[in-house]
Amino acid sequence: MDLAILAVIVLVGLYMAWNIGANDVANNMGPAVGSKSLPLVWALVIAAVFEAAGALLAGGDVVSTISKGIVTPDPAMSVEDFVFVMMAALLAAAAWINLATILNAPVSTTHSIVGGVLGAGIAASGPAIVSWPTMSAIAASWVISPVLGGLVAALFLGFI
Repeated sequence: MDLAILAVIVLVGLYMAWNIGANDVANNMGPAVGSKSLPLVWALVIAAVFEAAGALLAGGDVVSTISKGIVTPDPAMSVEDFVFVMMAALLAAAAWINLATILNAPVSTTHSIVGGVLGAGIAASGPAIVSWPTMSAIAASWVISPVLGGLVAALFLGFI
């Protein structure tokens, strides 16, 4: 792969990481800092440690689903073309997260990248490229997770 393309990919990846930090980390540490339970410095340290640990320990399955589970490249598509499809998906998701964060709009980084991969894949090769069973499972998790999270929170509150 051309070194210039690799440099652009790294820059797009860094832009996405910056947006994830601006959005997700703020969501996680905002209540603790806002309530004065933790000073900002300690919240940042905790966020850095646990965001990195989560990515390293549990991120592999997510990366696998995003990179191989949502779309399967057409056999006629070159590897370089698929790299461009994924780079377009990453850039689109990063730009959307950036805009939504600036506008103080609630946005999910996960939903954004899944939508970016889905959209870029369809734009590149049509809807046949999409693994619809995988997309159905992802969409179902978006409904099931908040419901289960609410139930667990209610149980904890009852216990406390």
